[in-house]
Amino acid sequence: MIAGHFMVVFGMFMVSISDAYYQLMLAQGLCVGLGAGAINIPAFAIISSKFTSRRPLALGLASTGASIGGIIFPIMFRKIAPTTAGFGWAVRSIAFINLAISIPTLMILCRKPGTRAPKARMVMDPRAFREPVFGTFAIALFFQFLAYYIPLFYITTYAAVKVGTSTDFAFYLLAISNASSFFGRTLPYVLGSRITPIQILTFWDAAGIVILFSWIAVTTTAGMVVWVIAWGFLSGVLVTAPAASTGHPTLSPSLDVIGARLGMSWFTAAVGVLIGAPIAGALADVDKKDFVNAQAFAGAVMAAAVVGLIVPLVAAHRWNQKKKAGGGS
Repeated sequence: MIAGHFMVVFGMFMVSISDAYYQLMLAQGLCVGLGAGAINIPAFAIISSKFTSRRPLALGLASTGASIGGIIFPIMFRKIAPTTAGFGWAVRSIAFINLAISIPTLMILCRKPGTRAPKARMVMDPRAFREPVFGTFAIALFFQFLAYYIPLFYITTYAAVKVGTSTDFAFYLLAISNASSFFGRTLPYVLGSRITPIQILTFWDAAGIVILFSWIAVTTTAGMVVWVIAWGFLSGVLVTAPAASTGHPTLSPSLDVIGARLGMSWFTAAVGVLIGAPIAGALADVDKKDFVNAQAFAGAVMAAAVVGLIVPLVAAHRWNQKKKAGGGS
């Protein structure tokens, strides 16, 4: 995680002085991207190994910082970049905030020397993708995240071009979405063990089908705001529930493989993230104000994600019922 924090901060400082496309790809795409992964996956793995019944809520609370950053940083950049400070200092200001947050974070995490595990933990678990339950779960995450970033990339364009809002108002819809995601990351998990993370994930993926297809019918400013709040809440659930679900014994048979399987499941999700928005961009026709193909694509692949979740959902339910029956005998 130390390396991850360094890469994020260093990468952002490099972005601030980049003046060529390949430099931005190396600094933001490679350095910041790898650094973020090196922070996120170990953090989720640590929380997953320390919490049991409250694991989903703990993961949700830990991830709320992303919602707060998603509100503050875009507005901050938009306010600073057009001034005399320019693009460079707008990015550097965000990098300095990240640095200021990283220092106390690492001091807390490194305040006690860790105990070395008796045997090396797996970085990859080659058996996992051959298991029907984990394999279908990973495929479901691919389809889920194929759809996930399409609204986040296009709600501002859709609002300005199709709905006819001002550019400023369209931009702030993104902040509204991130604010709503704060509640999506926490509220669904307050019920604790009564509803399992895989059930939450499946339910909200199904709700995502309805929300994504309903996007086609949004033509007014009020409707756009309501839709963005709904999608923001849903996006908060969909980015936290997979990590909480991966800790279930049907997906991670032991604590030793949670970290590896988290990384593997997020790898398949990352492929969906990488190609989803470009596919939607090819399907949408901004000049003709036609987003229907992109919206329908997002809804269809979210439906594929729900189908993929059936196998892990049934497996988790059977395991839970068997455990409950065994505990009561």
